Amino acid sequence: MWPFQSSAAPTNIVVRFGENSMTSADEQIQRAINAAEEVNHGGTNFKFLYRHPRFLRGELYVIGFNEGERKCENFVFFKGNSIRVAKNSGHLVDLANQESEVSPLARAAAEFVSVSSLIAILLTAAICYLVIVQGKENKDIPAILSTSLSTIIGFYFGTKARKST
Repeated sequence: MWPFQSSAAPTNIVVRFGENSMTSADEQIQRAINAAEEVNHGGTNFKFLYRHPRFLRGELYVIGFNEGERKCENFVFFKGNSIRVAKNSGHLVDLANQESEVSPLARAAAEFVSVSSLIAILLTAAICYLVIVQGKENKDIPAILSTSLSTIIGFYFGTKARKST
C-alpha cells in the first residue's frame, strides 16, 4: 500500500474549480495526475492516493507513481485557476510558506487593530463627539479623557518605537 493511500474509492462529487466552471472529482483527479506526469517524465503507473480538500484555501492531491523500482509521490495543489506541483515534502513546505505569507496591508491592519489602538480610537472619537455636540457653548474636554488619551497614545507610540530599535 502506498503511503497516505485511501482505501475508499474517490466519490463522484462536484468540486469547485476556477471562477465559473465546475469539475467533477474524477476530472480533478485526472488533472492532478496529468500535472504530475508533466513534471516527472520518467515516471510510470501514476495513481491518485489522497485528497486534502481544505489545504491553504485550495485543494491538495497526493499522486503516487513509480520511478524505476522506487515509489514516489507528488503533491498537486489547486487554488483558483492555478495548478502547482511539489515534487517532494520540502517543495511542499516551500509552497505552504509562499501561500501563507501575509500581505503588507493585512499585516498593517493586524497591527492597527490592537487593544491599545482601539482604546485610543474610541477615546479620540469620544472627544470629537463631545466637541461637536457641545459646540460653541462649552469647549472644555473632561480632564480624565484628555489625560487618558495622552497616556494611551504615548504608550502606543512608545511601544512602536521600542519595536523598531
